[in-house]
Amino acid sequence: MPLVFVTLMPGIELDLFIAWSDHRGRLALRALIMGNYDVAVRFFLPVLVPTVVYAAVALRWAVDQFQREDVLFP
Repeated sequence: MPLVFVTLMPGIELDLFIAWSDHRGRLALRALIMGNYDVAVRFFLPVLVPTVVYAAVALRWAVDQFQREDVLFP
């Protein structure tokens, strides 16, 4: 929850380092809402790629967990 408040601070701007961090999506969304479309477009891939990679890793982990019989039937 505290990371949400970090994105609301006035001095925090979206740059390449923050685009790869945890609160990247919230800052990109804030840039879109505020009408900073050039900033949002410039950091579209650095925001999208880690999110897709993290989702793929989590999905693969979930599939591996549910294929194990000891997880389904303890």
